[in-house]
This record gives sequence, structure tokens and C-alpha cells, in this order.
Amino acid sequence: MFYLLTYCGLMFANLYSASSKSDYEFLTGNYRFIKSKKVVYRSNWVNIFNRSEIDNKKEKTIVSVGRLVEQKNYFYTLESLK
Repeated sequence: MFYLLTYCGLMFANLYSASSKSDYEFLTGNYRFIKSKKVVYRSNWVNIFNRSEIDNKKEKTIVSVGRLVEQKNYFYTLESLK
């Protein structure tokens, strides 16, 4: 079912965006009949800033919205706060 739904999505989409390298490689490797220009890799960006900017604030608040999956790498976020 997954293969069929993905196939239909790729056939009828003008552009198909993959958010991870592994998804991009899976799509371009398993659906070779799709023009490679239709599938693009757009990574999830992370805004990296100077830690001193955080330390100067009176209150430290972190808000994260998303699924609790390994791909989101919440452990990295928590480790970077130490």
C-alpha cells in the first residue's frame, strides 16, 4: 500500500520534497522511472547561535513542537544545553 501511494504521489506531483538524505536516496533508488528533478532534498535546518546569547537572558525557555521520533534528534538538543 505504501509503495502504491508513494508511486501515485510521485507520478502526479510537480515537486516531491524529502526531508532526509535517506528518504531522498530511497525515493531516487526505488522509483528510478521518476525524473530526478522532481525529487529534491531539503534538510531540516537548525539555527546555530552563540551560547552567550542564551546565557545573557534572564529566563531560559525552549519550545519544541514535533513528533517524538529519533529523526528529530532531541537528545542532541538536550546535550547541547549542558
